[in-house]
Amino acid sequence: MTYPVLDENQLSLRWNLSPKTLQKWRSEGIGPPAWHLNRSVRYLLMEVEAFERKARVT
Repeated sequence: MTYPVLDENQLSLRWNLSPKTLQKWRSEGIGPPAWHLNRSVRYLLMEVEAFERKARVT
């Protein structure tokens, strides 16, 4: 079974942030869990969507 993933650039575009901001957040434990595969970072789309739901202000 495969799950859709986003790379760092895709997530930065989705959230309108720079990749450097995502890197800083990762080092501080902020944001969805990141997976390091070889030299690239991947985020499971379902984890990104869950983080977005939790972060949504009502």
